[in-house]
Amino acid sequence: MIELGPVDVPRTFDPPRVDQILEARGTAFVFVSGERSEVLRLDRGRLESTQSPFMVASPPCSRRMARLGDGTLAVPDRDQIHLYDGAEWRTVATSSRMVAVSGTGVDDLLGLTAAKRALWELAGAWRPASLDGSNHGFSSVDAGPDRCVAIRRGRVLERREGRWREAGIERPAMLEAHVFGDDHAVVHRDGHLFVHRGLAWDPVRLEVPEGGTVDFIRSWRGHTFVGGVDAALRGWAQIGRRARYRFELRGPATSAARWLDWSSEGRVALLGDTTLWLGEPLESPAAGADERLALGSTDPRARTVRVAASVGVSSTEGDALAVEAFEIDRAPVTNRDWAQVASALSLRAPEHWPGGRIPPDREDHPVVGVPWDDAQRYAASRGMRLPTEHEWERAARGTDGRRFVAGDSPPELPPTSKIRTRAVTSPSPASPFGLEHVGMVWEWTDTPEGAGHIVRGGPWRDRAAPAEIANRSVENDRALDVGFRCARSVDAAAPRDRDNPYR
Repeated sequence: MIELGPVDVPRTFDPPRVDQILEARGTAFVFVSGERSEVLRLDRGRLESTQSPFMVASPPCSRRMARLGDGTLAVPDRDQIHLYDGAEWRTVATSSRMVAVSGTGVDDLLGLTAAKRALWELAGAWRPASLDGSNHGFSSVDAGPDRCVAIRRGRVLERREGRWREAGIERPAMLEAHVFGDDHAVVHRDGHLFVHRGLAWDPVRLEVPEGGTVDFIRSWRGHTFVGGVDAALRGWAQIGRRARYRFELRGPATSAARWLDWSSEGRVALLGDTTLWLGEPLESPAAGADERLALGSTDPRARTVRVAASVGVSSTEGDALAVEAFEIDRAPVTNRDWAQVASALSLRAPEHWPGGRIPPDREDHPVVGVPWDDAQRYAASRGMRLPTEHEWERAARGTDGRRFVAGDSPPELPPTSKIRTRAVTSPSPASPFGLEHVGMVWEWTDTPEGAGHIVRGGPWRDRAAPAEIANRSVENDRALDVGFRCARSVDAAAPRDRDNPYR
């Protein structure tokens, strides 16, 4: 059962229509229309104005917004395209009325017109996007950081480095093209999903329930994630071939609704004619429990753990130290986490990644070899930051002064062999606050020292004994044994509970 709560739409929209919700650069945006239309920002459960330049009456149009490959929000509006980078809007004129827009970034736009479904691309000036002399007959287009994919009369076309080519798949009645980093996905009308991961198109049969619709297609930790609702507002979702779920949505009292996920935390959004409902992040189905969904993971626990405001022994101060309440990642940030946002945030790939890609079978290993400033930028994209040295130690040690996360006795060191790190989904001793995989790598903190920053933990690499919590060092550049996890401050008076999961 997924509990949903309504979000108040500003009264300036009378009557309001909630057309779309979309995440861009870690923020959820909602397109609302009524007597006028506007893009609103969702912040802590409230809708706030972005001062979008098209605050005028316009007919409702679902899927009005698009996210470009660099994370910029794009909105087609008659003969212009409005672009929002999270701080300010800019407008680009078009050659004709656009009904859909995409592109790798603000300087590389693609626009699809209503007339003849013509595809245009912006390269200094607008020009026809053509493979064989004609730019008509396109039905869908999408783009990632370095490529574009379009559907034209059942054929899938791909553009890389400014050149269009056949993508190697043709089926009648193709519906939508989607690009997720290095993945492509195309929905077929007979209920198949065709997924491309750099080698070939892989058909996946969709198990859409009777009366159900495909309301969203997303990517989550390398998996293609599809879902929607049926006529009875019972949710369904599917991850690739192997995971299918059905669950109830409790809260809304309307039959005119669609279900979409919108955030990197997997929160649930249900769009009605005039209302937006938000729910908690989906979780894994547990034995004997009602069905919930783990987005790319079989671990039902939350990604972060909460550390209450407390006083405890500090290995650096040598006496009692008070720490305010905060949340911190249960495990270090992984290679997969990093790769999913690296292009959009212009983050550097670790130098040891072959060809800038994750090493084979290391998707769920801690990401290492990233500089401190890039780690901070990644954390900020999640609305978080790097932990201070004292926060890291409190989360790892608890308040009783223990030497290791599980107590004063050293835990058995997992074999590392030539792997040196392990997947964060593997078993691990946990601290009193739930911190896991402490000592697998050094971890950046926000605490400066000298010309660098404090790192805590210490790597398993080339060590015959587990790391003690007291281990600390200083780094001033990327290193193959330094990773990180993210943290954020919380209001100690406002417990993180299911009544307000957006606090």
